[in-house]
Amino acid sequence: RLRLTGGAGSGASGAGGGTTSGKQTFAPEFSGTFRGGEWVSTTSDMAQGDIGGGLCHGAALFGRALSSLGNITGGYLRSSRLSERPAGAQIPTMRLLAESTWSTAYPTVLGTAPGPSLTVGQSDVWVIPQAWLNQLETGAAGGLGIGITASSPYVRLDGAGLRVTVAWTSTT
Repeated sequence: RLRLTGGAGSGASGAGGGTTSGKQTFAPEFSGTFRGGEWVSTTSDMAQGDIGGGLCHGAALFGRALSSLGNITGGYLRSSRLSERPAGAQIPTMRLLAESTWSTAYPTVLGTAPGPSLTVGQSDVWVIPQAWLNQLETGAAGGLGIGITASSPYVRLDGAGLRVTVAWTSTT
């Protein structure tokens, strides 16, 4: 399991009394793959589908970091596809996850959406839907993941390199 903490970014005071805004990038506190009823202990990568060994579901959990910012006005996920067959472009199914911290069970899935089309070795950004950002902001959701209920397409993303960047405002 990979456990990273904190975020990097900047905050700037806005003009006119008590408004702060910023852009901040976060690494997941946990990222990994759930297969066969348990977390795969040898990797922090996120996988979906089945390349052998059972159906995989990936998760990246951010703790309470995103719900402590204020109003999230936009955000994106940067991810990289790792080497695995097939090498051609594949589209992971993105998942909005309820839980923000690791447990023995896979997190509750609140929503799904098509992710970026990625070939092996390619990195790209995926714009997080505003409705999902609203749930991350309020703490109703705490993570993002990938997963499908079929064996194909199989996609593996670099969990350790995954980053979420959000723009936010806060009024005091």
